[in-house]
Amino acid sequence: MFEFLNTMDPMVVTGMGIFIGILALIWILSQFLVSWATTMPTGKYPQLTMEGYTDAVMKAQNHKKIVDAEEGFYGGAANGAGEPSCLRTLADAAAVYQTLETRVGEGSEQDLAELRLLLSKWACLKKDLMSPSGIVDATRQLPYSTMHDRIPVPDLAGQCNAKSVPMRDLDITFDTWKSRGKFLLRRLAANANMTNSETAALEAQMMNAFGDVYNIAKSQCIGSVPAGKMSPRDALPRTPEELTDLGTYSGYF
Repeated sequence: MFEFLNTMDPMVVTGMGIFIGILALIWILSQFLVSWATTMPTGKYPQLTMEGYTDAVMKAQNHKKIVDAEEGFYGGAANGAGEPSCLRTLADAAAVYQTLETRVGEGSEQDLAELRLLLSKWACLKKDLMSPSGIVDATRQLPYSTMHDRIPVPDLAGQCNAKSVPMRDLDITFDTWKSRGKFLLRRLAANANMTNSETAALEAQMMNAFGDVYNIAKSQCIGSVPAGKMSPRDALPRTPEELTDLGTYSGYF
């Protein structure tokens, strides 16, 4: 090949080199143009504007409010609807708490919080017992407190729906609630410098709320057990298995 090129005219060789270089340059330019044409947009990007966006958001929010208002859940929201929870179910309890909340001073935050929880349990238990669905919902998230609870209040609501609460257990639970509620109210009233008549009026109002819940619980929690038949929760006699196959002892004592 090189020998052939050496035999050719130098001008011809130079011309061929220039021609090949021009072809290579044209090929490179064509590849660049093809790549540029396939990557660049052929038209304008759509312009994002806020026109109409605010109206759409407002319409969506208004629609959600209408839907929420028309849901019609039984009794409204269980928790978060006021202090204490389920306050619309037990007006007297809500009135007692609001009176104490506005008058107690510093140092009674813990007592006030416990009384709020206790009154919430009374009101939400009444709400669950009166609910036609029979589902434990209002008391479901109320925490257990060793200061005033015998059993968790959601468990009590579930047992009431099954009518499997012995009267003795129900009385123990409500007696504990009653004594603790009176104790907290009197201590908060003393902190608020209330007179004896004001304290007595508040206590009577709280006992009205307590009696309301207790009467409903007695009608909803106690099942009809036939005479002579024990409740499933009552203590029953039991014979150990190792003694069942033994005969009568006939030895000497």
